This record gives sequence, C-alpha cells and structure tokens, in this order.
Amino acid sequence: MKFTPQAYARAYISTTRSLSGRELTKVAARFWELIWRHKRFAWRKQILAQVARLEQLEGGKVAVEVQAARLLDPATLSKLRRSLEERLDKKVELKVNVKPHLLSGVVVTVGDERFDASLKGKLDNLYQVLSGDVE
Repeated sequence: MKFTPQAYARAYISTTRSLSGRELTKVAARFWELIWRHKRFAWRKQILAQVARLEQLEGGKVAVEVQAARLLDPATLSKLRRSLEERLDKKVELKVNVKPHLLSGVVVTVGDERFDASLKGKLDNLYQVLSGDVE
C-alpha cells in the first residue's frame, strides 16, 4: 500500500480526534517517530498542511488568504468575510497579509482559486495585452 501525505494526515486525525493533554502529546510524538522511521520526514510540511485542511473541512470552515496593499480596517474585513461566507456557504477563516507591491486592491485565494482585484494584477494584464503575450 502506498501512503501519501494526505493518508498520513487522515491517520493522524482519526487517531488523535478524541485525545487531549498528555495522551495527545504521547500519540503525536509516536506519530512523528513513525514518520521518521518510514523515511517520510521530508513530508512533514505537507502532512501538517493536509491535517489543517482536513480539520477545516470537517469543521465546515474554509481557509481564505487575503493579500491587501494596505492594512484593512475591521469593517472591511467583516464585510469581506460575510460576502465570502454567503458565496461559499461555509464559515470562513481569513488570513490577511499586507503586500504593498500590490499598489491597491486585494488578492483573495480560496483553495486553488485565486481572484486578483489588485492594481498590480490589472497592470500586469494590461502589459500582457499590449505586448501581445496573451494566451
């Protein structure tokens, strides 16, 4: 049987779901020892990312990354969260990063989809059109 980072993540979640405290710490330590023995420690970041993704899916949450040119005020974040929750029909967990190189606007990433409403993105698209480098 071939194991993948997602398979290890599922195994970790199913094993630790009902544990807490010292018991959880022991099982987690044994899990990582197992990963080490199976020579899969290079997968640790992928496994952790899969664990986070699977826990969010089970909890009915979606992780959304928002990159903004400047810090967004709480009212704007609240409006964005409500809008995304209505559109996705799930609870949204926002992770906001300030990226001044965007100039203005935001880039929203939901899973594998990316929505670019930044000035930099629009200028890049305009450059591609003008240079004839359009797919």
